[in-house]
Amino acid sequence: MNLAAKTLQEAAHQGFKRLRNFRAVRKLFVKAYVGQYYDRDHGTLGQEPLNLAFTAIRAIVPNLVTRNPKNIVGSDYLMYRPYGNLLALALNYISKKLDLPTILQRGIVDAIFTMGIFKVGLMSSDSLVYFGDESVDPGQLYIDTTDFDDFTFDPDTRQLDKASFKGEKIRVERDEVLESGLYDNGIIERLPSSADMVLDHYRNVRNLSTSQLNRCYIGKLHDYIDLMELHLEGPNVLVTVPFKFPAETFIREETFNGPDDGPYAFLTLTPPVPDNPISVQLAGVWHDLHTVGNRIAKKALDQAEAQKDILGYQSTSADGAQEIVDAKNMEAVKMDDPNGAKMFSFGGQNPRNMEMTAQILAWFDQFSGGTNMLAGTKMDTKVATVANILNQGAATGITYMRDEVYKTTQKIMRKVAWYLHTDPIIKLPLIQRDSIPAEYDITPEEIRMVRPARVEETQVFLLPEARRGDFLDFAFEIEHDSMAPINWQFRMQQLEILAVKVIPAAAQAAMISAQMGTPFSFQRFVTRFAEMMNIEWIDEIFQSPELVTQMAMYARQGPQPQNSKGIASPGAVQQNKGAVTSKVSPSEGTRQRQEAQVGAAQGQRDLPVREL
Repeated sequence: MNLAAKTLQEAAHQGFKRLRNFRAVRKLFVKAYVGQYYDRDHGTLGQEPLNLAFTAIRAIVPNLVTRNPKNIVGSDYLMYRPYGNLLALALNYISKKLDLPTILQRGIVDAIFTMGIFKVGLMSSDSLVYFGDESVDPGQLYIDTTDFDDFTFDPDTRQLDKASFKGEKIRVERDEVLESGLYDNGIIERLPSSADMVLDHYRNVRNLSTSQLNRCYIGKLHDYIDLMELHLEGPNVLVTVPFKFPAETFIREETFNGPDDGPYAFLTLTPPVPDNPISVQLAGVWHDLHTVGNRIAKKALDQAEAQKDILGYQSTSADGAQEIVDAKNMEAVKMDDPNGAKMFSFGGQNPRNMEMTAQILAWFDQFSGGTNMLAGTKMDTKVATVANILNQGAATGITYMRDEVYKTTQKIMRKVAWYLHTDPIIKLPLIQRDSIPAEYDITPEEIRMVRPARVEETQVFLLPEARRGDFLDFAFEIEHDSMAPINWQFRMQQLEILAVKVIPAAAQAAMISAQMGTPFSFQRFVTRFAEMMNIEWIDEIFQSPELVTQMAMYARQGPQPQNSKGIASPGAVQQNKGAVTSKVSPSEGTRQRQEAQVGAAQGQRDLPVREL
C-alpha cells in the first residue's frame, strides 16, 4: 500500500470536513436566493413576499461584469512589447470565444455565497479533464467554475494561495476512463459506482433541482465513479485518488504542465478573516434581515387580508340599512334615524408593522452595500447631502468588489497567456489595428501631404515563431472599467463633454501653442482623452482622408471676416468654458442632487411658517 496516497486521501477528506459547515450554510443562502417556487409545483401564497436576496444579487452582478475584458500585456523590455501587444489581442480573442463574462458572473454569484473558484487549463490528448461530471474536449483551452461542494484543500492552511494542495471531486464514466489507458485500470474496475455512494447529498446545492431524479435508473444508464484530482503545490504534480474507496496507490500521477501558481484562481468579495482561508460570506451579512423582513411583511399582509368592514344597524332600522346596502355611489337614502346604522371596522394592518418593514429594508440596503442605488431605485431621503453621502458609500462598496473581480480576472488571463505562450503548434488568427502616419513630400518650395494618416486593420497570426522573451518578462493587466456596464445616459454625457468642451479647448490650445512655437498635437491630445473615457472609435475620426481634405479646403480659402452672429470665436469659446452651440447634460452627481432636492422641496413645503 502506498502510504503517501492514503495519507493524501485522508487529508483531502479532512479538507471536505473543514468546509462542511460552509457548504451547509451556503445551501441555506442559495435556497433564500431562489425562493420557494424554484423547482416546485406549489408554494404558500405570501410566505416570502420580499425576495431581498435575489434583488440584491441582481443589482450587484451586472454592476461588476457585463463585457469582455480588455487585456494589457506590458514588459520592461522594449523589444518584447510588440509581442506583448500580440498576446493581448490573443487574450481578447479567447475571452470572446469562451464568453468570459458569463463565466465570471457565475463565479461572482458563487463568491456572494462563499467563494468563486475558477479552473484554467489546456486539454491535451493525454489527459481527461472534468468539471464535476462535465468533460472537456481534447485540444480545448478551458476556463470554468468549480462548484464549492466539490472543492477541497489542505485543511491546515491559513491562506488558500499557500495551501500545499488544492483539488476537487470529479465524477467520470468508468468506461471512458478505462478506454483512455491513463489510469490504473485494476483499481478503476473495483471502485463502487456513484449511484451506490451517498455523501452529504442533502447538503449539496445541486440537489435543489435534482431531488426528483431516480438515481438508480441514472446509474444503470451511466456507470459513474467518483475520484479526487489534487494539485500538489510543492512538487507541482497532479495526482488522482479514489473518493471513498481506500487508496492503495495513486490511480494516476503526472507533472502539472501549467503556470507556476496552479490551475485555480479564487474570488472573494469581502475583506479576509485573519488566519482563516475563507472570507465572510456576503449573503450571510443580509440573510437574517431577508428572513425577518419576510416574516414581518407576511404578518402585515395577513393583517390586511383579515381586515373587514361591516354595517351594524338597530333592529328598528332594518329597512334603512338595506337601502344603504343597495344604494349606489353618491345616491341619497331616506332614513328615519341616521344613527340606527353604523360602519364598524375589525382587524386591519398595524402601521407599526409597515414602519418596521421599511426599517428592515433600509438596514438591508445598508448591509448589502447600497443595492438600491446600484439597481437605480430612488433613495428614501429628503436631504441632498445625505443622498450624496449614501451614493458615495454605495460607490465605495461596489468599487471594492469590482477591484477584486478585476484582480481575479487578471490572474485567470495570466494563466491563459501561459498556455498561449508555451503552445508549440499555436496558430491563432487575429486582427490588429495599426496607426499609419501621414506621408509628406518635402521640397524647398512647399511641404505637400502625399498620403494622410490613417488606421488600417491587418491580419496577423500568433505563431510559435512570433514568441519573444520569457513568460516572466511580461506583466498582465485588465484595463480599468473595461468590463463595467455601459450606461448610455452617462456615455451621452461623455460624448457631449468631448464634443462641447474638450475638442474646442484642445483647438484653442493648439492655436496658442502654434503662436508660441511650442509643439502640440491636437489629435493625440483628443485621442488620449477619449481613450480615458473608453471611447474606442475616436481614431476613426482623426485618421481619415475626409478630415485632411476639409482642412486643406479651409486653408486654401484663407482668412475670412468674422460675424458677431456667426460661429463663436476661440475667445468666446474660452470665455464660455466650452462651445455655445449646445448645452451639456447635467453630470451624474448633479442629477442625483436634483432628484434629492425634489424630495427636500416636498418636505420643506410642509414646514410651519410664522407670519410677521
